Amino acid sequence: QRIRELGVSFRVPTVFPKGKSAETTFERLVEFARQYEQSVQLHISLISTSEEYRSNSTKIGADFPSIRKGVLKWIQANPAPKGRKPNAVLILGNDTPADPRELLNVLPPELINVGFRPYLETSNGKSSGLSLLSEEKLREFRRRFEDCGYAVSVAIGSTPVEVKFKLVSNSTLR
Repeated sequence: QRIRELGVSFRVPTVFPKGKSAETTFERLVEFARQYEQSVQLHISLISTSEEYRSNSTKIGADFPSIRKGVLKWIQANPAPKGRKPNAVLILGNDTPADPRELLNVLPPELINVGFRPYLETSNGKSSGLSLLSEEKLREFRRRFEDCGYAVSVAIGSTPVEVKFKLVSNSTLR
């Protein structure tokens, strides 16, 4: 109720977890967004275009067909112009699988926008063998996704809050 009083547009980031409890929470969020006066942006941390890589990274993330079902529910309940197309964000390290053809049949450009978040070095990431993405490889990823019809945005660097509290989108607390 208090969020409703703010009357501002906002974004809901999620790894889109699997499980009955997560599905119930998502249904409530869809209904809230449907009734809310302003737009609510769904922002899914897809991590990679490889379901295996995503599963190993998140441990709790839903599979792509389940994400598609959620995206379709979201779009149906929140149609344009108020509704905004969900964003699917890939956290790109040098070895992150990122092939747009793996998404085309399940999460095509008509359903999602794609965001790139280059991996930001952390001790957890380094211990997991992650490495920084080169600018050349980032440009190549972007070109391949755009060639497949995806609208692509690229986030560069950390926000001041992430730096202050050592929070990065590709790191879990241990």
